[in-house]
This record gives sequence, structure tokens and C-alpha cells, in this order.
Amino acid sequence: MVAAMGESVLVRSTLILPENIFEVERANFRLWIDFDVKLMYTEWKLKPSAAEYQEVCDLCVKLIKSHAVECWIADSKLLTGFPTQVQKPILYQVALSLLGSSLKKIARIIEKDSESIIMFENISSRLKETHTSAIEVEQFITFEDAADWIGTIRG
Repeated sequence: MVAAMGESVLVRSTLILPENIFEVERANFRLWIDFDVKLMYTEWKLKPSAAEYQEVCDLCVKLIKSHAVECWIADSKLLTGFPTQVQKPILYQVALSLLGSSLKKIARIIEKDSESIIMFENISSRLKETHTSAIEVEQFITFEDAADWIGTIRG
């Protein structure tokens, strides 16, 4: 089943999610929010176009603000090779939009892609120089390491 970026796609028609879980599933992207621990998890299933990337980033900001999300695990492994010149201005806008929000921690899961790591660290450093923010940001190779750092997921 293929859908336009703005359309939700129901993949598991028999699954009933608990009331504390909100999920958005699209052809190339998935996110869920656990309201009990104020955690959002996002992952790319396919590489996006620039427009899709912008749209999903805007959606994430909107959901973080409207649901008082405190921690965000962003699985960005499939963005390896996605042009940093496209990502950089969008991520900077996302970061500016999240200043003063409920967000406390962002754990970004990535491949060992030095260009992406450096770009993300540069954005973080630039924001720290010009704005006051209590949001902690770290990059990880595995979900397990990201979740351990977030500290809200218990086995």
C-alpha cells in the first residue's frame, strides 16, 4: 500500500494500542508517543524527499508541543547519505521551535556517518552559543544506548 506523505497508513489493522500510546504510521515514516513517560520515538523506514523531511519535522515539533513530550528518540539511520544541506536549515528551525518547550532530551540514533554527526553537533553548538536551552542532545549508534541515556524505558 502506497500513500501520499500526508496520509496515514494503517499497517496492523488488528492491533489495538493502549490508551497511553499514540501512533502515526506512513509509508516511509513511523512515530509513537507514550503519554505515560512523555516519550516520542520516530524512525524513517525509507529515505524521504526534502519536502517529506520538512513535513515530518514540522509534525514532530507540533506533537512535542501539543503533547508535552519530554524525551525524543529519533532513529535517523536511514538519513545516512541524505544531503546535509537539506537537513541543516530544517533541523536548525526545529531546534529553534523547540526552545522553551517541554522537551528535555533528544537521543539521535545514527550510522557512523561523520558528516551527519558533525552537522548535528554544529547545530547544537550554534544554538548553545546564541540561546539558553535546557535540552540535552546526544547521538548514539543503537536504540538500546539511546534508551539507556533517556532513562525512561524500563525492562
